[in-house]
Amino acid sequence: MFRRFFRRNSPPRFSYQRLIAEIATALPAFPGRWILFCDHPLDRSDRLRLKPGDRVATGGKLVPFIDSPAYVIAPATGVITAIEPFLGDFGRRLTRIDLRTDGPETIDPGFTEAAAEVSIETLRAWAGDLPGGLDPTALTPPDQPIETLLVSAVEADLLSVSAQYVLKTRTDAVRQGIEILRQVTGAKRVILAVGRESFQGLGGHLHAEIRAVSGIYPASAPALMVKELLGRQVPAGAPLAKLGLAVVSVEAAASLGRSFAEKRLALEKIVTVVDRDGRRSLVTVRVGTPVAEIFEALGIRLGAGDRLIAGGPMAGACLFTDDHPVRPDTHCLLVQDPAAVTHCSSDPCINCGECVRICPTHVPINMLVRLLETGKYDIAADEYDLWSCVDCGLCSYVCPARIPIFQYIRLAKHELALRQVAETENV
Repeated sequence: MFRRFFRRNSPPRFSYQRLIAEIATALPAFPGRWILFCDHPLDRSDRLRLKPGDRVATGGKLVPFIDSPAYVIAPATGVITAIEPFLGDFGRRLTRIDLRTDGPETIDPGFTEAAAEVSIETLRAWAGDLPGGLDPTALTPPDQPIETLLVSAVEADLLSVSAQYVLKTRTDAVRQGIEILRQVTGAKRVILAVGRESFQGLGGHLHAEIRAVSGIYPASAPALMVKELLGRQVPAGAPLAKLGLAVVSVEAAASLGRSFAEKRLALEKIVTVVDRDGRRSLVTVRVGTPVAEIFEALGIRLGAGDRLIAGGPMAGACLFTDDHPVRPDTHCLLVQDPAAVTHCSSDPCINCGECVRICPTHVPINMLVRLLETGKYDIAADEYDLWSCVDCGLCSYVCPARIPIFQYIRLAKHELALRQVAETENV
């Protein structure tokens, strides 16, 4: 069954999908309900600032807790119907806020007033929930100014064409976003990283250096882009900010530019949807739109055993229900037919070396996975380059023993991050 792995002399190569003539389709009507996830646990209801029955306006900043600055942006005008705890991947605790559309759309004036000043404070206060997944805290690290800003228009995963579509159709917004990012970071150099197939036709009007990167996955991994474009090696586990670097998605730049140009928060994002037959659609939806609403509009019916993935086939995360929202960083939704699903196994490593050959950062995966299976995360990090992993998922894809290597790696990084937080709090 897996004989082909042993005959191959070189690892497989996976090319990113190319945008040819797809046209994004806006959903015919706003959904009647919305789902938002706030990045703060709901431990005590007496700490809540919001409650069911509260009215919200489109673009309004919702700060659920009296003791936390965590916020989400209301995607529509309506009423809060529920505020509940939500358990995410690896036990990550979030707060789920459900909204119901109610009455004519009303625009909240908060950002219109804040947009009069372009500053990092404005971005921190309003831009953390923009489509594209902008992280304002990464733009101004406390001990190292940002000298080089990379705006990535390379797809984050296979099958997705969302970034290419944004670059092609929202060029003016991208340019405006780049200028804002340059202003708030003080970056001396701004590079727009694009796939080689998208390089033609891009000129200097974007006010950034246009540089092409490899069309072979996972060239979009930030550490690999830094190595390819700047010739700099990112130390294992080191945040890019420590090197004076920041990476922003092209959709985040476009959302930022459009928000300040229109003095109104951009709420719509582009999502690539791939059904079980491989048919691909591009949809324009607002953050907070339930996945079920998108599938209904596209005529996609989920069947028993279908696998639903947010993010793409290589590094995406499974969703266990379509009652889940489009989030700021959701660039792709994928439905897999049960017959196409590869099931993981608990078989031991056969030491074939396929994972080692395909790893783009040359991590000794065959040794690493043995430690991760037994929970020896510290040794894996200290001696076997756990932090050099760029989370591409290629190792799991080629493993003939079907070991869930990528999931072991994600779990290990999560557990080590929790330990670091606990150690910091106890100092």
